[in-house]
Amino acid sequence: MSRHRRALAVAIAALVALAFAPAAVAAKGASKRNLTVMSRNLYLGADIIKLASAPDLPTEQANAKALHDTVLATNFPARAKEIADEIKRTKPDVIGLQEVARYFRGADGVHDGVNNATTPLFDWLQILQGELRARGLNYRVVSRQDELDVEVPSDDGYDIRLVLGNAVLVKAGRKARVKVISDRNGIFTNQLTVPLPDQQVVLKRGYAGFVGSVGGRRFLFLDPHAEAYSGDIAGAQLQEMLDTVASNRKLPTILAGDFNSDPAQAGADAKAYNAAIGAGFVNTGKRVSTCCQDERLDNAQSKLTQWIDHVLVRPKMRVLRWQVIGNKVGDKVDGLWPSDHAGLVVKLRLR
Repeated sequence: MSRHRRALAVAIAALVALAFAPAAVAAKGASKRNLTVMSRNLYLGADIIKLASAPDLPTEQANAKALHDTVLATNFPARAKEIADEIKRTKPDVIGLQEVARYFRGADGVHDGVNNATTPLFDWLQILQGELRARGLNYRVVSRQDELDVEVPSDDGYDIRLVLGNAVLVKAGRKARVKVISDRNGIFTNQLTVPLPDQQVVLKRGYAGFVGSVGGRRFLFLDPHAEAYSGDIAGAQLQEMLDTVASNRKLPTILAGDFNSDPAQAGADAKAYNAAIGAGFVNTGKRVSTCCQDERLDNAQSKLTQWIDHVLVRPKMRVLRWQVIGNKVGDKVDGLWPSDHAGLVVKLRLR
């Protein structure tokens, strides 16, 4: 090749590189606004609504022991290993957790009708964080909301106390991409009350969340858990959240949680989902069954039939990846499903 032709080829290559450079820079800048979120119901380990079926105190105590036995059988320490593996595989920047349980026991022989048991039995978040650290993963809790707090006498010979709530984790350390600006958590004012032989239990529900930024874009992330046993109350709870903490339509908002609401369900059971859609939110994925496995999590094949876990956004955002986790037989650990719910992972690009 002559000197002139070589110079011409170099010049053309330089022009081509210059032509594509802005697009490459733009693409790199856009990728900085990518945000991967997970919604995961950890399952508290048993169906506590069974306590409400007790006609008298002796039956309540027997039911409490049976529920405690079920919590032991559904073995969260084993299930937490699979959930931690899910997190390692999918690499979420933000994780919204529901049914984050803590169990305590009281002193032997004491049934005093007070929520004062403080001897730890299990702490779901502590167990999960330990499994994450064992895999070299660094996530910090940026928002936590305790909701239900109930203590009942048990045929175990002591009181058993459950504190249940939501928590949001954000990737920390050198791989952190999200800046946390402020906490956003709360308890709904609309709640379901359940009578037990010895007390009235308010099944408190709420949300955890935060205002943050990624790639210079601010956003609001909320992790709600709406009422499971009343569609009307679940709808009122979501509407309350939409009218308050999620009312700013100028702030990009992500709702990732357990709505206990399937748009295909009749009547009140669709209210919570429809409230969010009516407020301008759009679903990031397609219809998929996310609930529910058997109480003891040992069913051989999946029994998921309802679509009640959702990741919704406002305004509409580009969805780069959307997947369901924990819904295949191969996801089971020690014969147990990781949770009675499947989880969702969505990779978004903020505008």
